[in-house]
Amino acid sequence: MLFPEIDALARAAAGHIPSLTDPQIAALFAALGLAADQRASAARQALRRWAEDRQPPQAERDHAARRLAELTAG
Repeated sequence: MLFPEIDALARAAAGHIPSLTDPQIAALFAALGLAADQRASAARQALRRWAEDRQPPQAERDHAARRLAELTAG
């Protein structure tokens, strides 16, 4: 995987919650204090922000946008 953090967010947004043990986003959910039913929504929002943010490199934004589109289509 080229962007493990983005892919971890996409998995969490899809409802696959290995996120509690996934080091890329476990800290995010812990810091936000999110309940299990809120994690998918928070992950989707974080993925959307990543795709729209102008600071990350274009390749990261494109990957985040593709993963978000996959979630929307699926």
